[in-house]
Amino acid sequence: MKFKILVIDEELAEIRKVQSEFDPMIVAEEVEVLEFLPKPELGEMIDSIISENPDALIVDYQLNTIKTDIGRNTQINYTGADLVEAFQRRRLNFPCFIASSFEDTAVGDKNTSDVNIVYSKIELNNPQIQKIKFRDRVRMQIVKYRNILEEKESRLNDLLEKKRTGLVLSLQEEEEIVDLDSFIEHSLDIESAVPKELKRISNQDKLKELIIITESFIKGVKGE
Repeated sequence: MKFKILVIDEELAEIRKVQSEFDPMIVAEEVEVLEFLPKPELGEMIDSIISENPDALIVDYQLNTIKTDIGRNTQINYTGADLVEAFQRRRLNFPCFIASSFEDTAVGDKNTSDVNIVYSKIELNNPQIQKIKFRDRVRMQIVKYRNILEEKESRLNDLLEKKRTGLVLSLQEEEEIVDLDSFIEHSLDIESAVPKELKRISNQDKLKELIIITESFIKGVKGE
């Protein structure tokens, strides 16, 4: 399976430095690394990312410093931390990484909710000082994210199949269906997620609708 990684920076040269870290995986056709220049509006940027359906994001922290590639009159009014925070509000726990020449500033940013996703560009550009290769960290995080979703999907399908066959679920199992479905929805698009209280239903027609919605979300993350 080939993973798709988006690298977002206002400098194409910096993007290509990050791409070079993944050269062995690119040659082995394990990953596709795409270059993305930031767009002026954060909402527009989020929509562009979602349309690409990536498996991970690698974002520069300072996106408005060098104007050579984005245009001298272009203003980017958000940081990489802002972008990651906004994107993870749409897709909970999505694999994101911040690459920065200003590591301390990026770590201290109020929108950096997890300091472990911040990496120094100096380290990224010098693989020999990396204890674990950055490309391997990215791949492991993608696999971990997908495995969690697939485990939740499998358990949800088991419970829904049990209910489809007419078996009576316990109250705990009914609640688990709601929790699993909500987890999957929040991982794939929080804005489209249905509130839990609206899912606590036993009506068969509503259950079928729930199944259709959930299967649609699952196909989305798999790129089907």
